[in-house]
Amino acid sequence: MSFRTYLKRLQKRHYPSHRAFAAALGIDPTRLSRGTPFDLRGCLNLARITGEHPSKVLRAAGKGDMADLIESLYGRGTPSLTAEQQRFLEALAAIPDPLVRAALLEVARAAAPGPASGPHVQPKPNHAPVALTRRFDDVRHG
Repeated sequence: MSFRTYLKRLQKRHYPSHRAFAAALGIDPTRLSRGTPFDLRGCLNLARITGEHPSKVLRAAGKGDMADLIESLYGRGTPSLTAEQQRFLEALAAIPDPLVRAALLEVARAAAPGPASGPHVQPKPNHAPVALTRRFDDVRHG
C-alpha cells in the first residue's frame, strides 16, 4: 500500500475531514494531498495523533530501517492507546470514589458492543448497579 493510501485510511478512521487531519499534523492540506512520506518527526507525530504504532507508521513511510533500529533499542512494544482512550483512563483514575469508578466501568462494559472483556457482575435488567444505587441514595437522603 502506498503512503498516500495509508494516510487516507488514517484520515477517514480518525478525522472528519482532510483539512482537520492536516491541521492536527501541523501541515498544509496540499502537502498532505501529495502523500509524500514524512520525515522521522512527521511519522512520529502521525503515530501520536492517530494512536498507530510508531513502527507501523515508519514502515508505511518506507523507513523500515528506522523502525528496526528503534525496536532494537526499545523492543517491539505493544499497541498504544489513542489519545481519547488515554484521556478516558486518566479521567476514570481521577475519580476518588472506588464505587463510582466500578459503576462507570460497568456502564462502559454494558454499552460496548460484543462480549465485554474480563470478569464482572452482570447487573439485573432495568436496575442500576447496586454501588451506584447506594451512592445516589446516600446523596438523596444524606
